[in-house]
Amino acid sequence: MVKLFLDMGANVNDRHRPPLYQAARRGHIEMVKLLLDMSADVNDRNYPPLYAAAYRGQMEIAKLLDKGAKVDVGNFLPLHLAVTSGHIEITKLLSKGSDINSKGFDSYTSEINSKSFYY
Repeated sequence: MVKLFLDMGANVNDRHRPPLYQAARRGHIEMVKLLLDMSADVNDRNYPPLYAAAYRGQMEIAKLLDKGAKVDVGNFLPLHLAVTSGHIEITKLLSKGSDINSKGFDSYTSEINSKSFYY
C-alpha cells in the first residue's frame, strides 16, 4: 500500500510524520528498506529515524540506518537512548560513530547516563 502511494507521488520526506521515522519506530524493516530505496531523509533534524530505532531496540534497522545516517543530529543522541534503554548491541554499534562526550537534552553524556541507569 505504501509503495502504491509513493509511486503516486506521496512525499517520502513528509515533515509532519516522516514515514522513515515511523517505520523505524515501529520496527518495520521492509518499510525502512523501501523508504531508503526511495531516498528518504536519514538525517531528518526533527525526527531522526536512528533515534527511534535506538530507543526501541531495533538493531537491524539501526544497522541499515547507520550506513548513511549521522549518529548525532542536534540534541537527538541515539547513543544516549540506546544506553538508557539498555540496548547493549545498539550501544556498541552507535558508539563507533558517536561522540560519547556529547550532551543530550538532559545535559548528560552517554557515560553519565549509563552510570545513573546501571550502577
